[in-house]
Amino acid sequence: MLFDRGCALYSAAAALGACALIVAAPQSAHAQSSANASPIIEAAPETEPRVCHQTYHSALAAIRSGDLPKLRVALDSLGKPDPAVASKWSFWPRTVKRKRRRRVKNGMIRPMLLDGRVCIDEIQTRSGRSRCRKWVKATPERIAAYTIRLRPSDPRPNRRERRDLNLINDTVLNQGKLTAFSEGGRFYFVVRKIVDDLTGYLDQPLNPGLCNGVSAMLAFYRTRLEPLEKRIAQLDALIRRSETRAIGAAKRLDRQMTAAAKTRRAAEGETTARLDAVAPAESGVRDALAAGELPQAGAALTRVVVALVEDRRLRLAAAAARASDVATDAAPPRAPAPAQLAQVSALPDTTAFLEGARELVDEAATRAGGRNPARTAIVGLRALETLRNARQTRQIYARFQTAVAEMLATIRSAHRRSCRC
Repeated sequence: MLFDRGCALYSAAAALGACALIVAAPQSAHAQSSANASPIIEAAPETEPRVCHQTYHSALAAIRSGDLPKLRVALDSLGKPDPAVASKWSFWPRTVKRKRRRRVKNGMIRPMLLDGRVCIDEIQTRSGRSRCRKWVKATPERIAAYTIRLRPSDPRPNRRERRDLNLINDTVLNQGKLTAFSEGGRFYFVVRKIVDDLTGYLDQPLNPGLCNGVSAMLAFYRTRLEPLEKRIAQLDALIRRSETRAIGAAKRLDRQMTAAAKTRRAAEGETTARLDAVAPAESGVRDALAAGELPQAGAALTRVVVALVEDRRLRLAAAAARASDVATDAAPPRAPAPAQLAQVSALPDTTAFLEGARELVDEAATRAGGRNPARTAIVGLRALETLRNARQTRQIYARFQTAVAEMLATIRSAHRRSCRC
């Protein structure tokens, strides 16, 4: 069939990046009389006028006015920062780049300073260089506010975890703006070509061959979406791995809690009431993840850390009092960590919770001894932060992929309803 050869040419041209819309054109009277053996469009009986292409053209016009603007909005959102997306990491101790090393002093990274101005929005390009997106007048308060403290005590991620972090790091540093969809990015040509070609298909004029070639066209664009669907599948796997890491950290904290309680029971006159009253971290993390409450999952981790650190502080104070023969009727002043935990756990926003939890575990780390439970909690909190960022990144990719898939499904449905002649 001529139509089949036309579809083959269309697929070959599209594969080369010159995706042209193939629509069968009406034949002249002389051509129709000389090619009756295999016409592109079979002639309809004179008593039954063909109106399928007209009905389909009207359906495409409705799609153009209804669904096409949604697709345009989804495409434009890919190249813009999203205020709802996190713009920094709280629990990933990234390596200080060479450009930043000269700004490190006393464990602090100073912000970029130039001609009496301070950078308040510094990003790192894909090549690893620092670039400032916004400068303001430098004041001591602003310089202090944008000074970053290095945390060498944080456990470094392993190779697999670093790959997972780098998969979404670009989205975080650019606050939801995907450079892969920007000009020169790996997906830029694909998504722009899809939108432009679908726009041209919906805008084409009425012609008798409008119903031809639709199935081949839709199949081609479904294959063009495969790179996006592959990235979404990678993010889904990253989400599952992050949940597993958070649960694994909770298990290790519970084991530390059990070991601490066992040590207390072995010591004469020690009590484990404080530790026994703390809910296990594993069950708390599992229940919170099942409910989609990341702050509650993080609170389950930090709650165990605070209990272990507070128990150690009270034990040391009691031991010191016994050694100096001082009455121990009055307990030593309570550290601010438990009160902080209550305030931080009440924060419904995940970003605010992670920032509060960062200060909480830093304080706990300075007061913990031996096997530092804060380091274990940091691993779990970093997994929760990765989980949050992976979900946000997936939503950005899926927003465009879903818009294109829905439009293709709408075109297919309109074709099936209209082209029945």
